[in-house]
Amino acid sequence: MRHEPKYKVGKAMLAGIIFAFLKGGMKAASRLDSNVKELIDTFPEGYVITLRILPYKPCMSIKKSNGKFVGAKREDTPDLEIAFKNIDVAIPYLIGKRSIRDAYCRSSIVTRGSVGDTVALVECFNIVENYLFPNLITSKILDGGYKKQVSSLRMYLGAIFGV
Repeated sequence: MRHEPKYKVGKAMLAGIIFAFLKGGMKAASRLDSNVKELIDTFPEGYVITLRILPYKPCMSIKKSNGKFVGAKREDTPDLEIAFKNIDVAIPYLIGKRSIRDAYCRSSIVTRGSVGDTVALVECFNIVENYLFPNLITSKILDGGYKKQVSSLRMYLGAIFGV
């Protein structure tokens, strides 16, 4: 087993927390926001999406089930996989310093799957980020035009508690 520097272990732990929160946000938004629901409708039933950081194991997997996102099982093979090239590249995107769209444009991520599905998923991420990040951050990383259909508090509760 190779030895990772402490700062990388800390960054990996931070990424794991953010992925858990983002996963909850995606699941909540798929129930609460009609724009996300519309984007999810473009994915076939049972579609599995994995977001991870190389060379680590998958950090977040979701699956379309009954028209919304639910947690995917480890054994589910992803139809779309998005991977950040390394932990140092991933962190600015995960903490809201840069947008996911920017990561795609800068080739900071590698994808396996349909480009159209990747674009739809990035739109979902942007909508979720609009709810989960403060306006100070979203005004810098998002193009705007995302109108909140529920309060951010409601989305936080959905992300954390599944309410």
